[in-house]
Amino acid sequence: MNYIEKRAYPRVVINSDLTYTLDGSSNLFSGMCNNLSHSGIHFSTQNELSAGSSLEITIDPRSDKIRPLKAVVEVIRVDVEAGRTFGIAGKIVNYK
Repeated sequence: MNYIEKRAYPRVVINSDLTYTLDGSSNLFSGMCNNLSHSGIHFSTQNELSAGSSLEITIDPRSDKIRPLKAVVEVIRVDVEAGRTFGIAGKIVNYK
């Protein structure tokens, strides 16, 4: 089966730790970034989020050559993964 990529920006598999806060909160949560593109992100977390939520995320690649990425993300979709893990698909609204 041939698959034609229709995304404007390709996804990059990143598998890097991330932290996030919910809009208006100082509580810090953690997750694992699975993939990233210029306009979207998919990550896994132990916390169930709601579609429409606004998050501020930080991805720290723990490398001297790559700076941490900070962005505001709108949650688009939440999927239940294995165990009590949730897959979060988000739209990157703004880079910080």
